[in-house]
Amino acid sequence: MQTSTTPGLSSSADEDRGDRWVVAQLVLMALVVVAGFLPPGWRGLTPVLAPVGAAIGFLGLLLAIWAWRTLGTAATPYPRPREGGRLVDTGPYAFVRHPVYVGGFLFFLGFVLATSPAALLPLAALALLWRNKAALEDEWLAQRYEGYDEYRRRVPGAFVPRSLHADRVA
Repeated sequence: MQTSTTPGLSSSADEDRGDRWVVAQLVLMALVVVAGFLPPGWRGLTPVLAPVGAAIGFLGLLLAIWAWRTLGTAATPYPRPREGGRLVDTGPYAFVRHPVYVGGFLFFLGFVLATSPAALLPLAALALLWRNKAALEDEWLAQRYEGYDEYRRRVPGAFVPRSLHADRVA
């Protein structure tokens, strides 16, 4: 029996897909949306932030869809990889290891910018949850796929691509 070292919502049973992580992220996503409709709004900044937020949100949505479609049959909302899935290292996964979370974060950041600063706190909690969920996914992917450690060395950024400057320095 494997026990995760990830704090918080760790899983201890091999057959656990990580249902608690999915429930927690759905609750936090709902809180971001609800908080987005709370006052005070961005007041005088709304005419500037609303279109910027809409653009960021749209780009995030496109990235999340691209990443999800790239996964194909390996796609799952759970941190444990699907049985019979495959290691995906193409498309957005050639640049970052968790592009669905990046796209999701950008989508919700755009929503927050277009609506209300009250949603910043649940967005920060969602980002923290996704960081921890991604760490657990990395553990489980390394256990499932022989080539995952090499992929992690080749694509070191979980959420941010390695910059060209870092390549030259390293």
